[in-house]
Amino acid sequence: MMSLSVYWFIAAIAAASGPANEAEFETDLVRIRVRIQSNDFFYEVTNKGSSPVVSFEVPQYAAYNFDAPESWEKEDTTEFYRAWTSEPLKGIYPNQSDTLSLRVSSKRAVLGEGQVRVGFAAGEKAAVEGVWCPVPEEKTYIALVAGTLLVIILLHTVLVRLRQRQNKKNITVSGG
Repeated sequence: MMSLSVYWFIAAIAAASGPANEAEFETDLVRIRVRIQSNDFFYEVTNKGSSPVVSFEVPQYAAYNFDAPESWEKEDTTEFYRAWTSEPLKGIYPNQSDTLSLRVSSKRAVLGEGQVRVGFAAGEKAAVEGVWCPVPEEKTYIALVAGTLLVIILLHTVLVRLRQRQNKKNITVSGG
């Protein structure tokens, strides 16, 4: 039996590692904290640069219900969600944060990684690699899952038949 201090140690490690539905990605100019809650992706953008953030672009698949800071324009294509403002005064100021979000439908979207692009009023650009975003489920993945299930079913059938034959032999040998 584990002592109480071991439980506290395990709890401390779990708490220090952070929630499993949250991740942080950072460059010299911007920090992006992604939080996933149900089908919603929240992107908290923190400006580490010297001029306001005025644009944000993230890859997306099967998403809707896009949200951006107040007075920002939004555009969604089949591949990207973009939000921007042409007024630097409405941007995300240095050392400030704001949140953009999107909701993902259950239309074969899975958790993946992509490059987020952030633009600044002074013309600087930041590309943040490996940020969590919804991506299409790969067709090879679907085929792999279906193939694995088929193999399991076939193995199960073979094992059941072998066991039935073995039981039949045991009955004939012991009954005769």
